[in-house]
Amino acid sequence: MMYLTDKGLKEDKVKSAYWTNKSFSNFKIIECGKWLPIFYIQNKNYNKAYEIYSQLKYLNNHAILNSLGTFHKKGIILLQKSI
Repeated sequence: MMYLTDKGLKEDKVKSAYWTNKSFSNFKIIECGKWLPIFYIQNKNYNKAYEIYSQLKYLNNHAILNSLGTFHKKGIILLQKSI
C-alpha cells in the first residue's frame, strides 16, 4: 500500500497493484481485496474487478455489494466460459 499512498517511495501503481494482488491472493488480506478492484476498474479490467468482488461478497460489506449490483445493473458481468 505504500506505493499507493506514496509514503517515502516513488509512486508506482503497477507495483502497488502487483503487491496488493499478491497479498490478497496468498493471504486473503481483506483490505487488499477492497483496494484491488479499484485498480482493475481504473484500468478497465472489469472481469478481474468482478472476480475479486465476488470473492468478497460474503463479508456483507455494503460497498462491495453495491459494486456488484452496479456491475449487474450496467451489464458489466464476467462472461461464463462454456464447458
